[in-house]
Amino acid sequence: MFAIGGFWLNQIQKSREERTTEQRTEGERRLAEQKDQTERAIAADNQREAALQDYLDKMSELLLKEDLRESQTEDEVRKMARVRTLTVLPRLDAYRKETVLQFLRESGLINTDKCIIDLRGSQPQRSQPVGSQPGEHPLAGVIFRSANLEFATLTSANLTGSILTGANLNHADLTGANLKYAYLDGAHLSGANLGGANLSKAVLSKTNLEDALDLKDTDLCGVIGLTKEQLAACKAKGAIID
Repeated sequence: MFAIGGFWLNQIQKSREERTTEQRTEGERRLAEQKDQTERAIAADNQREAALQDYLDKMSELLLKEDLRESQTEDEVRKMARVRTLTVLPRLDAYRKETVLQFLRESGLINTDKCIIDLRGSQPQRSQPVGSQPGEHPLAGVIFRSANLEFATLTSANLTGSILTGANLNHADLTGANLKYAYLDGAHLSGANLGGANLSKAVLSKTNLEDALDLKDTDLCGVIGLTKEQLAACKAKGAIID
């Protein structure tokens, strides 16, 4: 009996040690995975920051040395600036996309009176899935709270799921822009051109669309935050409600 009892206790002790070893091994594996994920995330973030800084440096060069602001539609410098912009945007996260847009606006490169960089190439086909991860669609998911985009030209730009809460979009050209699922609560759209824009399922609380310049064929299906009176007024201007 003593022999059997000793054997049984040894087996229990052995099982406990094996479980302890397995738990320690599993814990070490998880820590290694977390470390690896963290290192990859840091490396990816560093790459995005490097891409942004390189873009800003090269664009500043085109502005200061190549007279980008004075260029004409067919000038090589303008084509180069556009290609660089549309190439870098998919590589950036939402906050860095915001930096690019702010840079373009403040540099006078996307103003409605003289739009030098055309962002129309940033619009995906509507049949494509909605997404806002870096690398999917150039401007999707951009975060632009209370930003000043007055007189900006964003014709046919993809701003799906973007956060534009309180943004100043007065007199902006958003013709054909994709603003599906965008947060535009409290945004200012006085004099903005929204003809043919997709605002379906967008959040428009405290957003006055009645002062928008053009709402013809603007998709307002499933919008959140507009009153029945506001929707009726928008429909009277040619917006698509149903």
